[in-house]
Amino acid sequence: MKKAILFLAAIALLVVLFLNFMPIKVDVIEVEESETKTTNQEENNESAKEGMDKTKFVDFSMKDLDGNEVTEQIFGQSEITIVNIWGTTCPPCIEELPELQKLTEEFDSSELQVIGLVADANDVAAKEIVESVGSNFVNLIPNADVFDSFLRYIQFTPTSVYVDKEGYILGEPDVGGKGIEYFRNKVNDFLDKSNASSDEEVVKTQQVKACGTGGTPTPTDEQSIHVLPPDFS
Repeated sequence: MKKAILFLAAIALLVVLFLNFMPIKVDVIEVEESETKTTNQEENNESAKEGMDKTKFVDFSMKDLDGNEVTEQIFGQSEITIVNIWGTTCPPCIEELPELQKLTEEFDSSELQVIGLVADANDVAAKEIVESVGSNFVNLIPNADVFDSFLRYIQFTPTSVYVDKEGYILGEPDVGGKGIEYFRNKVNDFLDKSNASSDEEVVKTQQVKACGTGGTPTPTDEQSIHVLPPDFS
């Protein structure tokens, strides 16, 4: 009888011990799972933040002034590309073209190229202007797709956007006419950053919409003019 009582007591003790220690094990597992979820969430947030800092120039297919098709692949030809948005009725734009031409002659083509984007899509007038000022870098005529995806965010001309060889936008766009010294310093700054961190990405801008309404300082009338949408009909 005593043996039976002792046996039952031992069984009861084991049950109590099991019930007391079981929640502890579960708590440990839950804490480990919670820590893992937190770590994964932090990694995802960092990845999302890095992605937001990298904005690519829109994909495009446009014609140059000679009727040749040009795509975003052109960015791969140089470390830095200045996309200069200008208009055929914009005096500061036309004054800036020879400055940009001189700039391209100061750098090797593998370092810098300038691409003009004629905001009003007037290819006849644009061709006459670039010939008169002696500008021979590529100028593109936008189509409706490019206007909808990019140009409608550009409030003023001239506006210059900087793009790296992978098609990512660099820094902040410049609104209004700039001199060659300004462009030279900015290009050299981008090139220095690129050369100093060959295994790291150059800092990218948030959005080219910085050129949109309320996103940029308003230049004076002498510096730029408002962009009017071209007639694509």
